Amino acid sequence: FMNEKEIMAEGYKLFPKELTTSAYEFLLRNPTKLVDAYTVTIFITVVGTVCALFIMSMAGYVLSRRNFKYRNAFSFFIYFTTLFSGGLVPSYILMIKLGLKDNILAMILPGVVSAWSIFLMKNFMKSIPDSLYESAAIDGAGDFRIYWQIFLPLSKPSLATVGLFS
Repeated sequence: FMNEKEIMAEGYKLFPKELTTSAYEFLLRNPTKLVDAYTVTIFITVVGTVCALFIMSMAGYVLSRRNFKYRNAFSFFIYFTTLFSGGLVPSYILMIKLGLKDNILAMILPGVVSAWSIFLMKNFMKSIPDSLYESAAIDGAGDFRIYWQIFLPLSKPSLATVGLFS
């Protein structure tokens, strides 16, 4: 309920000097702006969540397989990032260097990979019996087909958890 000049001069306050409804008036005069904002928000949420679920479940699948040669190094690389937070300024600089300033991908990409979610997916997929993997491999299924038709459908509970946190 503060006007823009007061916010710029004094910052946000719990109790403004003067109440104004200019933001609500703007929305009532331009309802398409609100619809556009919700459209962008829904797009970012849906695309980001779908990409995150796909990438993190694939990473969890790969890390849960014992025959993956670089499993320990890859796991260390992912889990080591949980010790240090990159911060806002380095993330901003990275987006600038990638040419993603004022791009919708700058809103989607940071949430696509989460070490915690990969850890959750890996541990869930580790609990799926190896006999399912072995029997599918004997029947001629490749790794992606085993992931897509066996492991992914069995991972719905962990996918729901990761989807809620994405």
